[in-house]
Amino acid sequence: MTDIVLKIISFISILIIIKFFLLLILDIFKVQYPFKNLVLQYRLHFLFIISTVGVLGSLFLSAILGLQVCNLCWYQRIFLFPIPILALIGIYKQDAHTRLYIFALSLVGFGFALYHSLLQSSIFKRDAVFCNPNSTLIDCSIPSFTYFGFVTVPVISAAIFILISYVAYTKSKK
Repeated sequence: MTDIVLKIISFISILIIIKFFLLLILDIFKVQYPFKNLVLQYRLHFLFIISTVGVLGSLFLSAILGLQVCNLCWYQRIFLFPIPILALIGIYKQDAHTRLYIFALSLVGFGFALYHSLLQSSIFKRDAVFCNPNSTLIDCSIPSFTYFGFVTVPVISAAIFILISYVAYTKSKK
């Protein structure tokens, strides 16, 4: 059962990454797509939903499936967990500038996720700062699982942060 759930989560992450690059290409060529206006109109609502799914997914992986959390995973959580709260405050106060704070958090979180992914793929050598062998937490450089040849927990995290960053940054047509 756990294997099937992780494969589904991994597949959804791949779809998110593909969708991000397709939307990015459409934006580069200034192609208007119908979904964009909806996203711009309800940006904070979408940011709340996406980030809440990310938070619940993170908690699901650790609390329900029992995956242990390493130091770098905790840093990614630090930048993900406040986003739904900020989005709700922005919705309540009708403050469109909230997206900028969310964008900043998601970029830093993405940086940690990218570094973590590269560390697990052995592009970077094991880091004594984040992956302290004397720590009580698990080793950051060893993936908990790998599906489709490259999808690990930090890749899933990076996909969520990419989507949050895109929605937070996308500009309206002026």
